[in-house]
Amino acid sequence: MRKMNEKKTLVTGGTGFIGSHLVEELINRGENVKCIVREDYFKDRISSLKALGVEIVYGDILNKESIKNAMNNVETVYHLAAIARPMSILEEEYFKVNVTGTRNILDVCNDAEIKKIVYTSSISAVGPTRDGNPVDENTLCVPIDTYGRSKLESENVVREFFEKYKIPIVVVRCWLGCSIC
Repeated sequence: MRKMNEKKTLVTGGTGFIGSHLVEELINRGENVKCIVREDYFKDRISSLKALGVEIVYGDILNKESIKNAMNNVETVYHLAAIARPMSILEEEYFKVNVTGTRNILDVCNDAEIKKIVYTSSISAVGPTRDGNPVDENTLCVPIDTYGRSKLESENVVREFFEKYKIPIVVVRCWLGCSIC
């Protein structure tokens, strides 16, 4: 068995599809992982995380105090928590969770002097390509739905945070394809 790192890695969104796989990989690499999760959210998935040895911290990314409680002894933060695709969600909720939640995470990371941050966005922030060419960093982003607009706005928050504090942040635009959506 690998020796666990003393410093911890915090994952938001660890009960989600991508987040749960990230947590498994981090554990396999010997990381000491903790996840901030809502108490009312996917209790079976929380149990699965606990079974992997993940430290669970109950909180909400909309509450800075609960985020602060999760930051003790954390070196790296992977921020994946977001509202993804429930079409019945109001536009304001997307922006509240995806943008304000991201801003809260970054503010607390700055206060806690976190040095490694990975923010998970979505290809939906880009929208469809107009000319059929591959997407790169220079592609004009024209999201076509509320989710995509909220993720693009979150990326703007991340960019502003980087420019202000010079803390390196990696932005990953994930694509999660499925045959039945």
